[in-house]
Amino acid sequence: MMCQFSKKFTFSEHTQRIMFYIYASFALHGLVPNLATAKRITSVQELNSMKIFQRYNPLQIAKYVKTLFKGRLYIKDVGAFEFDKGKVMLPRVKDKQHLSVMSEINRQVLRLQAEYN
Repeated sequence: MMCQFSKKFTFSEHTQRIMFYIYASFALHGLVPNLATAKRITSVQELNSMKIFQRYNPLQIAKYVKTLFKGRLYIKDVGAFEFDKGKVMLPRVKDKQHLSVMSEINRQVLRLQAEYN
């Protein structure tokens, strides 16, 4: 079974399941209006700009956020986040875990900026 997101690109069933899982998580966390909207995302560039971290490593994530400056990321077993201007934005799901992860990554970004200045 192949999933066709655009006329130029097709993805294998495994890749399709991974993307569906990520989009479902984004819909659950309110980063896209709903799952139907998430399925209609056709921009391959937007898909490629979403980084998936398999484990929570604040320093590694902070380096990514500081370098890329704007985008979205997903941390397995934690959830989805957006970042802009080199800082993780306030998550739409404001539970203790998300807020803690956001503040820890932002602290690491500030520490990295201080080291390089």
